[in-house]
Amino acid sequence: DPFKPSNSSCIGCSILDTTRVCHSIMDHQEEGFNTKCEILFISESFKLEFGELTPFSAKEQNLIEDTLISLGFGELVPLVEYTAAVKCPSVKDKDMSTTDKDICRKHISSTIKLCRPKLIFVCGNLPMVMLLKKSGIMTKRGKVYEYEGIPVVPIYNPTQVLIEPQNAFLFKLDIQNA
Repeated sequence: DPFKPSNSSCIGCSILDTTRVCHSIMDHQEEGFNTKCEILFISESFKLEFGELTPFSAKEQNLIEDTLISLGFGELVPLVEYTAAVKCPSVKDKDMSTTDKDICRKHISSTIKLCRPKLIFVCGNLPMVMLLKKSGIMTKRGKVYEYEGIPVVPIYNPTQVLIEPQNAFLFKLDIQNA
């Protein structure tokens, strides 16, 4: 079945039983993935945009890059990489059981081990749950946590900023402080 993953480490995940364009996107194994990144931004899951699966939409990525530039960190833009916490497209927290999350954590862990960023931003609640096993983005955003010796800062998902521009101040502040 072309829609089922060839990755045997996904076996047992209930997301495999759902209809998706594909499953198990190992972006860190693809050509062009920046394994020398300084900063890693992690979204919830991949989304389909203009026929391509991507962790962030073009508007979201532009918001992140424009924010870095406006804060005086423009030189870091080429050293930023983007990935998704969940490697199947269009997956939300409510779609996943605890077992599914445990299975999927291996993939985000592989991505981080490969690129060894100096700083990780988890954008939204699901990436925070996947990486830090913590929930509550509203109370945890902007604080520094650690994942395998790497500082991790939960921030609002860029979509929340695009939908509610009043969130832009905290989004920018959290990136600046990190």
